Amino acid sequence: MTRQVQEAAAAGTVDARMARRLLASAGAALDVIETGLAGTTKRRA
Repeated sequence: MTRQVQEAAAAGTVDARMARRLLASAGAALDVIETGLAGTTKRRA
């Protein structure tokens, strides 16, 4: 999959932009989950 992303980025296609958006969305989702877990831990303590 990494090679496909690199090829798309080299070609400058819409796929490369979509891949970056997906990675950014996944990162944002992880941040939200981590924040939620941290908040839950603080409330218990």
